[in-house]
Amino acid sequence: MKDTRDVIGLNVFSVEEGRILGRTAECVVDLATGKVLGLVVEIAGGGELGIARADLTAIGKDAVMVSSGAVMKTVGDIAGLADHRTVGKAPRVLTRSGEVVGTLGVVRVDEACKKVESYEIVGDVIQAIADGPATLGIVKGTVHGRDAVVLPDEATKAIKRPGGLRASLEKAVGTVREKAGEVGEKLTDAAKRARDVGEAAGEKALARAKGAAKEAREAVEKRVDELKHKPAPAAKKAPAKKAPTKAKKAAPKKKAAKKAPAPKAAAE
Repeated sequence: MKDTRDVIGLNVFSVEEGRILGRTAECVVDLATGKVLGLVVEIAGGGELGIARADLTAIGKDAVMVSSGAVMKTVGDIAGLADHRTVGKAPRVLTRSGEVVGTLGVVRVDEACKKVESYEIVGDVIQAIADGPATLGIVKGTVHGRDAVVLPDEATKAIKRPGGLRASLEKAVGTVREKAGEVGEKLTDAAKRARDVGEAAGEKALARAKGAAKEAREAVEKRVDELKHKPAPAAKKAPAKKAPTKAKKAAPKKKAAKKAPAPKAAAE
């Protein structure tokens, strides 16, 4: 898709003669049928001639090519060319009921410049800034003349606004909301992961505690069982008294006290 303004100012070359025939001044279209009618070309000396679309060999990026200068005719001799020219003044766009929608703006055509894809309607400046330019395709029942493009009343429903400042702000707000949502989701995920990690750690600690308690209980039960089945120790006997190896020596008899000799009787 290209803008008809891209064609304006291009040199028109004759392929057979190898010379410049002029410079394009206008790309003329019919918004009622969606056809590109032809080009208006400024020639040396300030005059104008027209070239019908069917006589254009190529409309390239840098030049317009025709077979020869013989295809150039007066503007009035080419069907519809004079009636659809803007002549430097954008025609009004209005409805059959008399409502002015705006003025004709940019016209977009296909790459081969054979048919109109869409055109803009320039209306209220504030609305255009807020909502973007109004764009309309070819609508059946449209009348396109030199001074005006008359639309069926229902055509206004087909007008599209690609967006403007309002759309940019909504997009920015949407982006902020999206980013905020992503951040919120990330925080939620992080919190969930932390909770999962904490729960996993708690479960592991609880499992370890349960295992340790079980081992301690089993050890106690084992010890109790061992004590139950262990025989009672025999009662200790009092050590027997050892018999004396030798008879006790008889206690030594006390020596009788020596009696004093009886006194001899006196001599009779």
